[in-house]
Amino acid sequence: MKKLLYLFIALFICSCAGKSADKKASSEEMTVNGKSVSMGDTANSNKKSYEGILPAADAEGIRYELDLYTPKQGTGDSIYHLTMTYIGAGENGQDETFVQQGQWGIVNGPVIDAGGTIYQLRGDSIDEINFLAVNDSLVMLGQDMKKPQSKLNYTLKEKK
Repeated sequence: MKKLLYLFIALFICSCAGKSADKKASSEEMTVNGKSVSMGDTANSNKKSYEGILPAADAEGIRYELDLYTPKQGTGDSIYHLTMTYIGAGENGQDETFVQQGQWGIVNGPVIDAGGTIYQLRGDSIDEINFLAVNDSLVMLGQDMKKPQSKLNYTLKEKK
């Protein structure tokens, strides 16, 4: 059980490495895996938003606010905007906020122990983050594509 918790802690730490340059970023255009991706054309996209507070090693929790954009016309990239706020992690107990943007896609093929649709977030400054869609929620998966065995909450709820 502790090994799984340490795995998720390591995932959070890896996903935040090198974020000082990205802190509170709001770039209209970015490069993801060598490809230019525009955040400015989100008006022509369908948007789904999710939020929730997930466990953290060195903070009271991490507030995730995830927006997934899907092009309406079938052209362009499926992009995401993720804001992670580490509650009480900064100096004097202040919150620290980091913003990530990139492309997302649906994982195809056999998926180990997940049994559903998996959304995969990809960006230059992060390892892939995987979420299992369950009704109106997304459950964060480990790097092994398995649901957490912990009783801690790893679920983001859809904002309506």
